[in-house]
Parts: sequence; structure tokens; C-alpha cells
Amino acid sequence: MLALNDALQIYALVALLRRQNANGINSRLSKAGAATATAAAQNAMIAYLVTLVARAYAEPKQGDLHLRAGAEMLKVDKTSREIFDSGNKPKKVADFEEHWAKCRADHRLAKIKSFRDKQTAHLGIAENVLEPEYRELFEFGEATAQAMEFLALATGVAVNPIAGNNDAIASAEAFWKPWTTD
Repeated sequence: MLALNDALQIYALVALLRRQNANGINSRLSKAGAATATAAAQNAMIAYLVTLVARAYAEPKQGDLHLRAGAEMLKVDKTSREIFDSGNKPKKVADFEEHWAKCRADHRLAKIKSFRDKQTAHLGIAENVLEPEYRELFEFGEATAQAMEFLALATGVAVNPIAGNNDAIASAEAFWKPWTTD
């Protein structure tokens, strides 16, 4: 399941974008004459984050390897379900399914999908859906990454949780370090 890599990318992007807005980084970049480049890089990071999050919920097509494809497989493939329901996995599968249902019902999903459809993948006017705030995108992105993690743990693709066990925060701090005001 390649969704686990998406989860790592989501955590890294959220950490990078949050860190950029701390310790005077943006003002130092502006003073250095890099405001336009910074805005372009930030927009690229946001577009990639939106893409990673939105594709996790896309209707699966033949050969898709995203999160919803894995969730659908658990519903329809009896052999896979029996394997993952054996041993110590039923609790992990149940944790994934409960979290996945919450994510799919979350009101922020419609905002992110609309933003992806009208601002990232295509250009158009969003109708009847407000754009997500950064905070909403970051929080929902992390919830989606957690769903990816739960499925990876339930299926044995991962053995340890990735939230808090990756270098996303330290790497983001190192990336922006030259621009901090400490």
C-alpha cells in the first residue's frame, strides 16, 4: 500500500508549512527579496498536500493504490478480510474502519475536495463550498495520514506507528533554520 508513503509526505508538508509561519521566517525571506519565490514554493507545497489528501478519498479505479482503494478491498475481498481479521489484527482493522468513517464524514473533506477540483487540479469557481483554512487543511491532512497509518498497521505494511516516529518536524526545522530569527 503506497498510502503509507503519502502519510509520511503529509506529515512532512504540514510540518514544513507550519514551521514557515514561525520564528520570523516569512519576514526574513521577504527582507532577503525572496517573497515571490517563497509564495511559489508555499503554493506548490499546499497544492501537493491537497492532492495527497484528496486522492485518498477518490473513487477507486482498477489498479489504484490509494487509501480508499485499500478500504474498499477490505469490504469486498473476503480472503483479505479473513486474513486481517485473524490473530491480533481485528482490533486494528476496527480502529482503521472507525477512524476512516469519521474522516469520510468530516465536513472539511468537501472543502478540500472543492479546493482540489477548482484551484489545484482545475481552475474554476467553487460553488456553495468555502475554501478550507490552513488550519483545517493541516488538521484534516493529519487525520487522513492517521487513517493511512491505521490501515498500514492493520494490514502489516507497517509495524510501528509513524505519527511521532518520523523526522518531519526535525527536518522542517532544519530546512527553515537559515531563515529563523532565534
